[in-house]
Amino acid sequence: MTSNDPSAPVNILLVGAGHAHLVAIPALRRALPHARITLIDPGSEAAYSGMLPGVVAGHYPVARMMAPLDRIARMHKIHLLRASVTGIDPERRLITLIGPQGAGTRSYDIASVDIGSHACLGDMPGFREHGAPVKPVGPFQRRWQQFRETAPPRSPVVLIGAGLAGVEIAFAIQHVHDGPVTVIDSGRAPLAGLPPRAGALLRGSMAAQGIVLVSGRRVARVGSDHVELDDGQRIACAFAIGAGGARAYDWPGATLPVDGSGFIRVNADLRVMGRNDLFAAGDCAVQANAPRPRAGVYAVRQGPVLAANIAALADGRALQAFQPQRDYLKLISLGGRQAVAVWKGMSIRGRAAWMLKDRIDRSFMASLAD
Repeated sequence: MTSNDPSAPVNILLVGAGHAHLVAIPALRRALPHARITLIDPGSEAAYSGMLPGVVAGHYPVARMMAPLDRIARMHKIHLLRASVTGIDPERRLITLIGPQGAGTRSYDIASVDIGSHACLGDMPGFREHGAPVKPVGPFQRRWQQFRETAPPRSPVVLIGAGLAGVEIAFAIQHVHDGPVTVIDSGRAPLAGLPPRAGALLRGSMAAQGIVLVSGRRVARVGSDHVELDDGQRIACAFAIGAGGARAYDWPGATLPVDGSGFIRVNADLRVMGRNDLFAAGDCAVQANAPRPRAGVYAVRQGPVLAANIAALADGRALQAFQPQRDYLKLISLGGRQAVAVWKGMSIRGRAAWMLKDRIDRSFMASLAD
């Protein structure tokens, strides 16, 4: 499938170095050895979010969670373009971008978008000035490291949002930080999406480790040294972290079909709804026929199907459906080398769960380098 010359190699653009793209690249290159494949991402490394709590807690060096994109590009003979995508014209098959050399465009025969999500609470007064979103992972880790190096002793930390990501980061911070850690969630039953025993295990572990959980309250404003709740109460805060769920980037919604939260709507074969030559995967996409919570496990498992479908489209073959499982093994680290494992309603806590998470995370990063 090429736009003009049928003998020319197919021109494939991969927008974003998300988990699905990183998993798809080796299989895609094997399936299309002569294709012109370009990975577009503003960074030189891609951060694996699953290892962020371990990095924050001091169990891994920062480099352990980073995948070097230039090395991956060389390994699989693809082109790496360091740039930020600002828009897409699906009718003309053009990507607009801005990079070190300025603004420009890139055409494609087939493209895929895997730009992840972010956690910036930009609509919360004061957050952009004083807060740090936990996603993107790389910038957050740099902000956290800077805080650790410069903050006075006993500096208070506040996490806004009590989802699994926020709770894991709270445990990790408490493990290495000498100041108070508070988690604030607007829901009256934080972690209610988990089985009752798992939620109780996590809430009990938070209390035992001195993490304060404030539920049923909203943060109205983030200041330079405090957060203010919706009832006027102020909580001292030297470092405010936004962990209140995934948020979509703005630019896809200008030209692509998105849901009410701005995430790209895709069909079962991961193609953007209404587009035959454009795919989307990972956190930036929502599968219209089978919506699931945003979790890295889905992005990783989309990778092989994404590669197979891009290759099938290029060769004129039938595409396959991605069938996400309804549940998945959740491994929530507790700061130290302990974790809670949740699977099919069952929950266990202990070192074995942490060792399993450690093994899975290390294996995934090793697979990217192999």
